[in-house]
This record gives sequence, C-alpha cells and structure tokens, in this order.
Amino acid sequence: MEYIPQKSFVVRIPIHCCVTRHYLKSTIIHSVLAQDFYRYNTQELLSTWLALHTDKQGLFLHDSVKEENKFWRPYLESLPVDYSLPCTCHKEEIACMPNYMRNRVDKQREVIDSSYIKLRKYFPALDKQRYEWGYYTVNTRAVFLQKDPRDNGSGEEGENSLALVPFLDLLNHSDDVSVQAGINLSR
Repeated sequence: MEYIPQKSFVVRIPIHCCVTRHYLKSTIIHSVLAQDFYRYNTQELLSTWLALHTDKQGLFLHDSVKEENKFWRPYLESLPVDYSLPCTCHKEEIACMPNYMRNRVDKQREVIDSSYIKLRKYFPALDKQRYEWGYYTVNTRAVFLQKDPRDNGSGEEGENSLALVPFLDLLNHSDDVSVQAGINLSR
C-alpha cells in the first residue's frame, strides 16, 4: 500500500458520469415534476431517481428509464442492497438508543416520510422501501459538488450541491478519509 499525500488527485471522473441536480433536469424526474422540480431538494430528487430506477432485484420500474438505465446499470448494480444505519434499526433497537440518538433517528424518519408522501403524489409507483433505500444511498454515498459545468446558472448551494459520482463514492467509506470533489473548469 502506498501513502497518498494530502490534496492529491486520486481519481478523475468525467462530468457526464455524475448524477447532479442539473443532470436530473434531463430525466423523467423533471418531466413529471415540471415547475415543481424546484420545490424539492437534491436529496429528495436523487432518492426518487434511485428508487424509480431499481427494485431490490435490480429490475427497472419505469419503461421511460430503460434507455437511461443502459448507461447507469453498472453503477446501480454496484450499490448495496441494504444499509445498516441507526434509521434502519427495528423499533425495539431504537428504543434502546440514548435519547439524543433516538431523537435524531425519529427526526430523520419524519423527514423521509414527509418527502416520500409529497413525491408519491407525482410518482404513484414510487415504493416507500425503495425511496428510503435511495435516501440512505444518497446520505452515505453523495459528495458535495457545487458547480456542474453543464449548468449555465450559478451552481447549487448548501444541501442542493449533492452529486452521486460512481467510483468516487467508493473512496468515501472510512472515518479517517476525507474526500473532496471538485470540477476542473479549466479543461
């Protein structure tokens, strides 16, 4: 194993391989939500995109995403089937957690439930378990990427600057690793 100095480039991913808020504007998510697209944060939009693309067996749920899935299939198939997170614990396990942790779990579940209910109005086939899985996928794998060069606007701010970046997300799974994502606009 080789030491990698801080601030080193470890991997370069082409921007067309990044699932950003801007990318989602070209998908069924934007087509269905239309003007309401901007009412949802990127976490919710990415979670919906993931949920609509796969089920637990890796089947594609919407005919309208089959063509898109050809490109994303290897990435989607690389994602975990489930997660071991405080939010995924059974009620009995959550009851044993310290109050501060139980409160955070309850709050996150409320946020997920609320956003799922709002989005289900637009996507009747949106499965709650798949939406939760998508939400956890975004929570554990997304990176912050403020400016998508495909976007003519000023970029995203705060929680809306999330992106799913295949391969890069694999480097983001250790407590002692800090992954920074950025766009080389000079190329």
